[in-house]
Amino acid sequence: MLRRKLCKAPVLTLPEGVDDMTVYCDASYHGLGCVLMQRRKVIAYASRQLKTHEVNYPTHDLELTAVVFALKLWRHYLYGVKCTIYTDHKSLRYFLDQQNLNMRQHRWLDVVKDYDCEILYHPGKANVVADALSRKAHGDVLRVPLMRLTVTTSLIELIRSSQVEAVKVENQKKERIKGQLAQLVTDSRGLLTRSGRVWVPVSCEARQTLLDEAHKSKFSIHPGATKMYRDLKTDYWWLGMKRDVARYVEKCLPTVGRVFVQQQLSCQYWHAPVRVVVWQETTQSRQKSYADKRRSDLEFSVGDDVLLKVSPWKGVIRFRKRGKLGPRFIGPFKVIARVGKVAYRLELPPELSQIHNTFHVSQLRKCLADEAAHIPIDDIQVDERLNYVERPIAVLERKTKTLRNKEIGLVKVQWEHRKGSEWTWEPEAEMRASYPELFQA
Repeated sequence: MLRRKLCKAPVLTLPEGVDDMTVYCDASYHGLGCVLMQRRKVIAYASRQLKTHEVNYPTHDLELTAVVFALKLWRHYLYGVKCTIYTDHKSLRYFLDQQNLNMRQHRWLDVVKDYDCEILYHPGKANVVADALSRKAHGDVLRVPLMRLTVTTSLIELIRSSQVEAVKVENQKKERIKGQLAQLVTDSRGLLTRSGRVWVPVSCEARQTLLDEAHKSKFSIHPGATKMYRDLKTDYWWLGMKRDVARYVEKCLPTVGRVFVQQQLSCQYWHAPVRVVVWQETTQSRQKSYADKRRSDLEFSVGDDVLLKVSPWKGVIRFRKRGKLGPRFIGPFKVIARVGKVAYRLELPPELSQIHNTFHVSQLRKCLADEAAHIPIDDIQVDERLNYVERPIAVLERKTKTLRNKEIGLVKVQWEHRKGSEWTWEPEAEMRASYPELFQA
């Protein structure tokens, strides 16, 4: 029988020469199929399923995919050989002459042009072999029941027997289930369940088995307490299950950490990151030496004069406008004590008694001998909110500003301790309302 089958068709043959190479291609929404033949004898069959993105291809591109698949697969047979490709999509005959192609077709055109091939139309009914390779079998599978097998696990029997003992009156207090009995329902397997989840009693040995299986599953390596609890609560329930899962995971964590460290130290590539760390430390220390040349810790001694940064008066506002060239430091003040390593206590005048006299070193600067470098504190006026107060001294000049529909009177005001310009133009009405004493003379 075997000798007769091998000597008669249909049997795959080896190619003889390079003449009469023929490829039959077909595609469906299930897969691709193609056949390589020479002189009406089959050399090779090929088929594959469609990829995820290929399912969305239009019919033209799907049939062209089968052609490209065959050319790439049998390149060693077809490259440099004149061959004929048959497909049941008639428009592919003019593929090599089309002018408007999309990006995908442009890419496939470069593949097809490498071969000396001719694409011809072949009716789908006649393309039986390639059509069968590209489609799934639609026939019903004949099933014959030979025997019926019922599988019962020992775990279910163990839980069932434990539930029978747990619901007894003398064991209800130990099981802490007395108030929950009304919520337990018996299912088709004879197990007590709550909301569809099997109740596992305290005395049942299946609890430890369930925890071990949930933690040592082949599909997850040491899951956390949250994931392990979510996996268990879909099918099982008992009082304090979340707490028991957390305790189980806590016992396992030291072992996991110890094993991980030992494996990390014995890794054959461990020496590579160690060398990188050494060079990183060397680079950082060298950069620090360059930075330290221009940096030094600022320290003061008791009795030194320092300038104080004007951070308590950050909200200095006059007519809702911030001073453009306001002072940054005031003082000098004398250091009377050092508080810790980075704070100092200053001797402040009575005008600043509402401010705490201890400041961080970042708020202090060395006092220079130049008197113009700071503002005398005697001339500074602070209101109840610790805002710097500027007061007008005199009105120097008046003028009228003409607009389209009205005229606005302006006055030239000289301010006390006004940095930058010594005077500014202000609305006369506002100045009369705020400082009427300037206009009494």
